[in-house]
Amino acid sequence: MKIEQLINDLVSTLIGRNRPVSAEAPKASSELPEDLVTYDDQAEKMTRFLRPSQYSNKPSFQGASDDILRLILRKSLEHNVNPDFAGAVARQESSFRPNVISPDGGYGLFQPTPSRGRIGIGNPAYDKYTDEELLEPEFNTELGLKYLRQMLDIAQKDVDTGVVKPEWLYRDAYSRYNSGNINTTPAKRMKINKVMDYMGKPEWKR
Repeated sequence: MKIEQLINDLVSTLIGRNRPVSAEAPKASSELPEDLVTYDDQAEKMTRFLRPSQYSNKPSFQGASDDILRLILRKSLEHNVNPDFAGAVARQESSFRPNVISPDGGYGLFQPTPSRGRIGIGNPAYDKYTDEELLEPEFNTELGLKYLRQMLDIAQKDVDTGVVKPEWLYRDAYSRYNSGNINTTPAKRMKINKVMDYMGKPEWKR
């Protein structure tokens, strides 16, 4: 079996886990080829990276511009969020429209609301931010993925203690992200199931 096939099999096995992975082992930034999304992990003293070309045609990023794709991948690495999950959430929340404001008060790509904002960045002055600041893609993605990371951590504790099954991790994390709890309504269940479909995991639907 070719080395490339072995690598692809390994990535396929790992995909869907909580921590994003790259097709190759992390290297020093000076050793990396061009056209990668990278994040320097100071704690582990290594550079983590993803190849945008591996995600551009996935359902989780369908409709995303190259700039938005690279931004979400970079923030996914930074916050240790599965990039397919991050892309699927952004697709469901905003269809990758950075300037959309929902009737519920959500802003931009990840649709953070005031309550999510306080949790997401730990800043009680969230309400003082202007619409322009909240709609800025970099800030919005930072806010959204910090909060998404927190919801994943809560869901992971439920998995670790046997409260929920491992395959429920992402759907419960998104449920909390969407409304702050894991209670469902028909409309909310539809949103959760769309995110699972975008991730390519229909078996994880509610």
